[in-house]
Amino acid sequence: MVLSEYLNRLQEVASKLGLELPVQWQGVDAVMPLIDRIRNDGSVFIIKFDGQRTHEDDTGQITVLVSGESLGDDPIRVDSVTLEGGLSFALVKYAERVWF
Repeated sequence: MVLSEYLNRLQEVASKLGLELPVQWQGVDAVMPLIDRIRNDGSVFIIKFDGQRTHEDDTGQITVLVSGESLGDDPIRVDSVTLEGGLSFALVKYAERVWF
């Protein structure tokens, strides 16, 4: 699945949790309620912006990592060109593995 497809799936996740996301959202603010739920589960949510990754073969300068007891020894990690794509992927994967 392409990262952009996770943007649409995230709307479904938010709806199942009784949250509403703007259709066109940017940045972290719109998804903070979901990140807070992950934090409340005792997990760690990390966003890394890597300015050294500039080669055209790189998978993106943004890395999103979610780890914690609820994920066991299999953390969620994604490199992305866009912040929204990386956040969507990590949040949807976490929801699938832990909440649903």
